[in-house]
Amino acid sequence: MTYTDIFSTITQQLEQAFPGYLVTGEDPSQGSQRPALFVEVIPLKITNGRYFKTKSLKVSIGYYSQNQTQGEYLLMAEALQDLFGQSLRTGGRQLTIDNLDFIIKEGVLQVGMQLVFQEGTALLELKNSKGQAQYMLPDQERGYTQESIALPENLEY
Repeated sequence: MTYTDIFSTITQQLEQAFPGYLVTGEDPSQGSQRPALFVEVIPLKITNGRYFKTKSLKVSIGYYSQNQTQGEYLLMAEALQDLFGQSLRTGGRQLTIDNLDFIIKEGVLQVGMQLVFQEGTALLELKNSKGQAQYMLPDQERGYTQESIALPENLEY
């Protein structure tokens, strides 16, 4: 799963939920069409482990309302809570959304959420004589690649 996958999923969900709204990754503050939703995905941190990576990112959604009224902001806040309340399904996975943060700043309702997810390390796979899969971690420095490994039962002595 990539950051682009997450961005695409969020923009698609917004386009479906709010037809007629401009949904964009470009800041619409300079005289663009209103109402508009500006989506930004910001990678925050990658922590590499032996068997997996932990990635965190921030998603920011800016709502540029038609008339900049309190009522519009409150309705949109509730609609976004309903849409993204607890999870985001993307790339065949369900990512948990722990919280949504809201603030109105300079006439824009800004919504923020942080996503944290893990990606496993690709494993090497070999089948034994019984057809059972055996797995090991790749290691280029030690020569453990899919092409260079063999099970003991398949080694020539």
